Amino acid sequence: MTEGDRSVAIGPYALDAATTGQYNVGVGSSALGAVTTSGNNVAVGTSALAANTAAENVAIGHSAAQSNTSGVRIIAIGAGAYDSSDTENDNLAIGFDAMTTNTAGGTGNIAVGN
Repeated sequence: MTEGDRSVAIGPYALDAATTGQYNVGVGSSALGAVTTSGNNVAVGTSALAANTAAENVAIGHSAAQSNTSGVRIIAIGAGAYDSSDTENDNLAIGFDAMTTNTAGGTGNIAVGN
């Protein structure tokens, strides 16, 4: 972290690449590990939002939203929830492996359950 502020990183490689992003919380190994300048993200769990470089996302659970790179306003709660999606916006996935294969521009979706 070079200029960013008001962020919290707990765990090996949590917020590892962060430079100027603000208001990020990464708890768990590699949580929010790729975010650099974006802010307002919360990742709790090993590899939660690990590839994320976008803002305004929430992922709670092991590997939740781990492949999201540039999708914004994503909420993933549950181990593996939203773990294969990468660029889609405005989605909500709650449950173990919920919405694991949402790709190709799938936006505005809600998935609840396994």
